[in-house]
Amino acid sequence: MSAFIVSDDTFDAIVSAWDFLITSNSYCSRDKWERHFTNNSKLSVQQKLRDMLVMQNLDSCNYRYHLNKDALLEFDTEGHESLQVKYQEIAEVNSWMMKREYGKILFLIACYEYQACETRDWDTCAAHNFCQDIKDLILTAVRESIPDEHKPSWGSYKRPANNSGPISLMSLVGSK
Repeated sequence: MSAFIVSDDTFDAIVSAWDFLITSNSYCSRDKWERHFTNNSKLSVQQKLRDMLVMQNLDSCNYRYHLNKDALLEFDTEGHESLQVKYQEIAEVNSWMMKREYGKILFLIACYEYQACETRDWDTCAAHNFCQDIKDLILTAVRESIPDEHKPSWGSYKRPANNSGPISLMSLVGSK
């Protein structure tokens, strides 16, 4: 596998996070991604999602580092080895999600996006949309974890009475 490709464990961790979040979230449906994959392959949705992430990563590396058509095809053939790896759920990711350690998966997504964003269609491709869906699921989970008494009323926020106004960073630094 090329050094430009995200690790197999990163692909599996991202899909594992999605699988955990989609199972525990009533607002989102697995159907969206099942419909995205129209062929009747016997591969699981998780495997198809993993392969989609791998292919976007390969396309990005091809676009970024190999603009020559011959090199592109050579690199693409080499990179397909990562498509032979079968998706394996990562239990540690489930532990992160149960402990609400969302920053860990957000960091992995950021690393993936950095390595996969070099194509012209990144903003509209399925892999980008998938990463955005995971971020939205995490945001929903964070919102749902805030106790009702700490949630601002819908659509507005009122500063607490004991807060007389904004505190500038400079006044905090100068107060030492």
